[in-house]
Amino acid sequence: MSIRVIETCNRYSRLAVPGVLTPTEILTAWEAGAQLVKIFPARVFGPKYIQDIKRPLPQVEMMPVGGVSLKNAADFMKNGAYVLGIGSALVNPEWTERGEFGKITQAAETFVKTVNGVTVV
Repeated sequence: MSIRVIETCNRYSRLAVPGVLTPTEILTAWEAGAQLVKIFPARVFGPKYIQDIKRPLPQVEMMPVGGVSLKNAADFMKNGAYVLGIGSALVNPEWTERGEFGKITQAAETFVKTVNGVTVV
């Protein structure tokens, strides 16, 4: 995470989304002006980590990335994630190699159905 990058993004009205993991990094990025922080890798601590951070820092908007799947997407949202960063669970490299782009659309639709209407605990 670079505070200078966050400041530059803010200067030019661009979204700054620094990658962070620890509470200190999260708070530092937020206080530097990040509007959203990327919790990476999210698989390290799992969905409950988002809730653990939101308790003392409810103002921080978080995007878990790295390990978000259909099995845990709803749990990340229930625990206070603002948005989800989904990589290979959505854009599977094998699908793109084979030109099976319809599978990406289907996966996206399934993710949306999975998280729609989730209530934060």
